[in-house]
Amino acid sequence: MIAPGIETVDVSGTDLSLLGHSYYGDNETMLRELYDVLRARLPATQRTSLIQRNAGPMTYWQLAQQASPINR
Repeated sequence: MIAPGIETVDVSGTDLSLLGHSYYGDNETMLRELYDVLRARLPATQRTSLIQRNAGPMTYWQLAQQASPINR
C-alpha cells in the first residue's frame, strides 16, 4: 500500500527466516535501513539502501538486495 506523505518501503525481496520475523537481525542492509530511519532520521531520498520505484503518480522505495547474511 502506498499512501501520500508516508515513505513506503518494499522489503518483499528480502530473504526471510523464522516465520518472517527475524530478517532484520540477519540482514546488514535492513540493519543499515533501520539505523538510517531511527537514529540518523534520514528521509528515503537520502538512504543509500533504497531504490526509488514508481507506481503511477506515487513513489515507493525498495530495499536493495544484500549479497550475504551477517556472519555470527
